[in-house]
Amino acid sequence: MSRAAQSDRLRQHCADLAAAVEAVDLARIASLDHAIRSTVMAMLGEGAPDGPAAAEEAAVLRIALEGLGEAVRCLRVAQGQAQRKHGARALYLAPKRPVS
Repeated sequence: MSRAAQSDRLRQHCADLAAAVEAVDLARIASLDHAIRSTVMAMLGEGAPDGPAAAEEAAVLRIALEGLGEAVRCLRVAQGQAQRKHGARALYLAPKRPVS
């Protein structure tokens, strides 16, 4: 797949992710999160963006990161709401202790 096609696919995934976040469609968010990460890994696996389309590719990668950040915020809010709904108490994670 060409880099231009990968960029187009990533743009579409980001648009779909924004719609899923807005709809709080958790299953779709998880699916798109995976698709975005896979596409980004494929793009970066071919090397850093270069040539005439480098600025556009970098912009698309920034958009993807922002979209994933928004998805994470949405999931945290949904998780907090679910915990409050089910009467869950706060969960604190202790740092991992070294194994002796």
